[in-house]
Amino acid sequence: MAKIHADIKKVYKPEKPFVILPLELMYSPAWKTQSINCRKLMDFLLIEHMRHGGFENGNLLATYDQLEEFGIGRQYIHRIITEAETRGLIIAERGGRKGYTNHLSRYTIT
Repeated sequence: MAKIHADIKKVYKPEKPFVILPLELMYSPAWKTQSINCRKLMDFLLIEHMRHGGFENGNLLATYDQLEEFGIGRQYIHRIITEAETRGLIIAERGGRKGYTNHLSRYTIT
């Protein structure tokens, strides 16, 4: 199975990557009522997904520094990740705290 996935990566390299958001998602209360910072988080993760050719969902990284640079206040980031998880938009596998471990949080767009 991993070999097939690797072969697809070699063959499918879109010049202009894109993501598809299902109509059901866009009409859902989870999507329509998300906070502006939650939307920024989703935009960041969707961009990361596209930057990796659509093959790294479940292994998307977003550091606090990256999210802050993207426009989310550092003091809101933890709360926004929790909001996105509660709404069912992402699954976050949280890494360790800075200075205690080198494991980064990884995200899956659901």
